Amino acid sequence: MLSGRYLSGLEGVMFLLLIACETSPPGSESKGGDAGELDWEVPPDTAGDSTPLDTGDSGESGTGGGEPVTLADSITGFSDVQGENGWWYGYIEPDGDNTFVEMASYNYGEPDPGWYAATGGNYWTFIDAETMHPNGETTTGGRLPVEQWAVRRWVSTVDGTVHLSGHLAKMAIDGETNGVNGYVYVDGVMRWAWYIEGWDDGGADLDKDVDVSVGSTVDFILDPRDSDDRSDRSYFYATISQ
Repeated sequence: MLSGRYLSGLEGVMFLLLIACETSPPGSESKGGDAGELDWEVPPDTAGDSTPLDTGDSGESGTGGGEPVTLADSITGFSDVQGENGWWYGYIEPDGDNTFVEMASYNYGEPDPGWYAATGGNYWTFIDAETMHPNGETTTGGRLPVEQWAVRRWVSTVDGTVHLSGHLAKMAIDGETNGVNGYVYVDGVMRWAWYIEGWDDGGADLDKDVDVSVGSTVDFILDPRDSDDRSDRSYFYATISQ
């Protein structure tokens, strides 16, 4: 495997095309030698800037005629109940078995009400209505050095083409952060990926059509680039319409 090294140029594009064609949904396969094994190599940064990562298709498209109907909104639909409004909150550990794990701890108090990977401050892994935070092997604040990717998951109630719109940008800006990688996976296929520099609070817009079926999983994933979670809290929210 290519773990821990960045790719560039044609090699990087071919690698991401391979992921887009062959990966299984986060949480559906083990990492140990089976067909469909997930390779969680961090995508390359291509220009030293906040940069779209090639996922093997055109990226942007329109939904066609008619007024779109909102199916899900991660901000207005955010809840302290797993599965409410079609949204689930969890994480995966890419060095473990890659299973999607529902967060079991919801904090109602200030300063950061939202879902956490665990009680007791063991991990930074966190999701609220607008932001997400992963955990890495390089960490701070006494957290455990374990890589966890935060996953905001929507489970489809419809068949057909849906439109994903949203935004990814850094919230925490300081000299420690090395940026984050954000992804959208639909039933195991990477459909959108973007690298955000540590200073980039402007970020990138998500504007994408994807095909789904009833029960399809649409995963919005934030990973601690190079397993370094320092100051990685980022905006990553979405609206799904048809």
